[in-house]
Amino acid sequence: VQHRYQMKINLVSVENGLQGIGFRKLAAHVKRLNSDTEIFFVAPTHQFSLYNRIFLNSDFALSHTDIDLIADKVSKADMAGFSFMSECRDIAVRLITAVREKNPHIRIVSGGAHSRIYPNDALQFSDVVCDGEGEMAVES
Repeated sequence: VQHRYQMKINLVSVENGLQGIGFRKLAAHVKRLNSDTEIFFVAPTHQFSLYNRIFLNSDFALSHTDIDLIADKVSKADMAGFSFMSECRDIAVRLITAVREKNPHIRIVSGGAHSRIYPNDALQFSDVVCDGEGEMAVES
């Protein structure tokens, strides 16, 4: 009988909206291949609040407590994949740093628009950068 090790994978979208169509597609694909996968959506702004729309306010505030709570859940995995755009890069780095502090052995994969455009930057805080369609990278 062959036993196949199944990794615990956590996927995180750090995005101002909850659309994340590419991330949602990838997350569904990964979950189909690996049932021990959890999906997290981190929306660091109140983009859709009426106040922010009227006053064009971009409050990118996630408190230290928020980061710690999210990192506590995300760090309980063998691998964590993060998808983010450049506007959320600093928040993603804060979150990744907190995840690594809680689990130094976790493998961090970065993807999304920022990682594709600035792969050298993403490699500063990630073990692997996915440059292209994540579905093909997951299967290889």
